[in-house]
Amino acid sequence: QGIKLQLLHVLKGTDLATVYEQHPFPVMDLEEYLDLVIDCIALLPPELVIHRITGDGPKNLLIAPLWSANKRLVLNSLTRRFKERGITQGCALTAPSAPIDTPNDMLSKY
Repeated sequence: QGIKLQLLHVLKGTDLATVYEQHPFPVMDLEEYLDLVIDCIALLPPELVIHRITGDGPKNLLIAPLWSANKRLVLNSLTRRFKERGITQGCALTAPSAPIDTPNDMLSKY
């Protein structure tokens, strides 16, 4: 068992791209994505395998978010943010008083 976390990508030639071009909608910026991923991972049991924490579409098709094309930046930023916040996988499960949002609270921010 495991989990894959995936960022929404708007790619050229898709129905989503058509909607985005006609009625632009907000996409997550890097900081929002990092915080959401870290908050989610803090709630995941330590024994659960994380198969993916970011994905990437073909760079030549990517419309948004453009920052996601720089995978090294995303992974390095994620590692740094984990250290800054003192978060490890499952830490919110063993420390109920830890200041962390519930999944519904996290999603309501976006």
